[in-house]
This record gives sequence, C-alpha cells and structure tokens, in this order.
Amino acid sequence: MTQDSTSNATAPKRVETFTRRKDPKREIREAAERLWSQRGFHATGIQDLCEEVSMGRGALYYHIKSKEDLLLDISLFYLEKLIEDGQNILKEKATHTELLYKLSHNLMRNIAEHRDGWTVFFAEIRSLQGERRDQVLARRGVYEDIWLSVIEQGTAAGEFQETSRLLVKGVLGMHNYSYLWLQPDGSATPEQIGSIFMDTILNGIHSRRNG
Repeated sequence: MTQDSTSNATAPKRVETFTRRKDPKREIREAAERLWSQRGFHATGIQDLCEEVSMGRGALYYHIKSKEDLLLDISLFYLEKLIEDGQNILKEKATHTELLYKLSHNLMRNIAEHRDGWTVFFAEIRSLQGERRDQVLARRGVYEDIWLSVIEQGTAAGEFQETSRLLVKGVLGMHNYSYLWLQPDGSATPEQIGSIFMDTILNGIHSRRNG
C-alpha cells in the first residue's frame, strides 16, 4: 500500500452541512404570498424572493419556471381547494339552505386562514395574462357553478323563489372582499360572519311557501 493510499484511507470523509428543505416549493409559494400581499406582485423582484427563502437564483428557478407561473400556482392552489371542498359539500344530505350555509362557512374559513394567499389572488389576478388568466377564470367558474347549482336546485324544489344567475356573483363578492378586513381572531368567527351574509341574502330569496 502506498503512502498516498494510506493517507486517503485514514482521511475523514467530507460531510455536507447544508440543510435539506422538506418542501421547497411550498416554502417558495408561502414566501411569495407574504411578499406579494404586502408589496404587490410587480413591486417585488425575484431577488427579494430569493432573499426571503435564502436561495440563489439557480436554486429558486429549479423549483419555479417564472414569477408568472408562481402566481398561477398560488391562484390555482386555493381555487382547487375550494372546488374540492365545495364538491364534497354537495354530496352531503342537507337542505339547499343548509348547503349554502356550509359553502359560506367553508369559504370564510378558507379566506381567514390563508389571507396572504387570497390577497394575492384577488389583488393580482389582473397580472395574469393569456392562457394563465383563462385557466384561473375557468376554474373560478367551476366554483361559482357549485353555488349556482345549489340555488337552482333549491329553486326547483320550491325552497327558494326564482332569482337571477347574477346573484351568485353578488353573494361571492360579499364573501371574497372580506380578505380586506377579516380578522381570524376578531369578535366574530369566519363562520359567524358567513351566517350573517347568508341570513341577509336568504331572507330575500326564501320562497313564501316556507313562511
């Protein structure tokens, strides 16, 4: 055995000291939500995001394609969760009135627990262009259709009086813009606020046959 081989055999092995990230894509998404909800999408550069997650540009771009694609991912992430929840609510055995309350409570709770993400969604949807914007609008339409189906089925069952399809946009508008003022630890829970909204709306669309 030569001196060099002896030296190599006894030399300590080099140990990597970097910290492995459990879910870098989630970390990047949540960092973008924080920064963009505070500063805005266009006012926040890639370098700001790199510093927020302690990554170089190369490492960052390994996990995302572009700022625009990251914005798309954030928008779809929260929409898909609402759609999944909404579809599960539709399967429950309940009156159409009860289903509307469940949808309302779910939406308000979601906004309360993810205000940064929803702030980015509502404030920056105009920053999406072309196919990205079309994709988000299409999925938003799927969620609106869940509410619409409950109202239409309730109307057919005599639970509600006939109303305009535009009601859904008005109802969701009441809920959606709560991202501007909703406080998760406020005097009223998100569910209680949702009930206030639905009480007000349903008093106007309940069928007279229901008293």
